[in-house]
Amino acid sequence: MKDERDIQEENLMEDLEDPMQARDVRRSLEQLRTIPGVDPRLQEMARELLSGRTGLKDIIENPRYLAALGDNMRELQERDDRMTPEERERSKEQAAEFFRQQEEDAAREDAEREQTAREARENGPKPRHRGGQ
Repeated sequence: MKDERDIQEENLMEDLEDPMQARDVRRSLEQLRTIPGVDPRLQEMARELLSGRTGLKDIIENPRYLAALGDNMRELQERDDRMTPEERERSKEQAAEFFRQQEEDAAREDAEREQTAREARENGPKPRHRGGQ
């Protein structure tokens, strides 16, 4: 569920140059914030970024968030090292499906945003005519 105060891609553009990358970062943060079992420090980091209270560049200067990122990367590597070839293949397939779904969702979101902008341009305020002058 999206919080009304969440920032949009435009706000992430301070730290990112590519609008598509900003969209993907926002969507990833929204997921990170809500997925059960995610390190609470990473969920806090996602909430702080999404609220606009901190920026991406600030994250690398925050020892709490850096430690959380490092701890979780280590855990992922250890989990990967313990996987059987079959588990690794299944994990790759699941990841491919996940990213395919993400791309579909992003395309749908972009199309909706374009449609809304087009409708706003077409139905925007009409120029006012001054009567009798």
